[in-house]
Amino acid sequence: MLSSDVQELRALADQPFRLLVELDQRLQTRFTDVGGTDASDAWVGLGFRLGEFSLLAPQREIREVITVPAYSRVPNAKSWLLGIANVRGSLLPLIDLRQLLDGEPSVVSRSSRFMVLNSEEIPAGFLVDSVSGYRRFASHEQRNDLVTKQSANWQEFLLGSFVRDQQAYLVFSFMKLALADVFQNASA
Repeated sequence: MLSSDVQELRALADQPFRLLVELDQRLQTRFTDVGGTDASDAWVGLGFRLGEFSLLAPQREIREVITVPAYSRVPNAKSWLLGIANVRGSLLPLIDLRQLLDGEPSVVSRSSRFMVLNSEEIPAGFLVDSVSGYRRFASHEQRNDLVTKQSANWQEFLLGSFVRDQQAYLVFSFMKLALADVFQNASA
């Protein structure tokens, strides 16, 4: 009898991109599990804020961070799809992350940034309140129990969490969000 993990992966056989993403996520999860304490076991993520939350994006999921560019609205699109921008000759859909997850539109400020997904297949920039730079965490700072205390709208996109100096950082997967049905259905 096949394990449930193997069955889940076999179910994705006709969706090769989703299969690769799922395998990558499983490898990332395995590498972020508590292990040794030397520098090679450190987990690195890009810190950002969304409202009152301090979050981290896995380093490999973000290609770049950009300031708010000029963009054009997309007719008949959901309100969280802010529009399309021309970024260095490529069209980039711009998404209001807070509005997509919680229904509340973001207030754009001088510290607002777009985090650009590191994917050729799914180009997207996600509006966040601010970006604080890369953070390195040791395995003893991992606290995945914090994930279960978060909003149901966010929980499926959280990979884990870390705590440092009594500050919690939730690990948010932009790739999981980009593959979710809620993201794929941008038409109003």
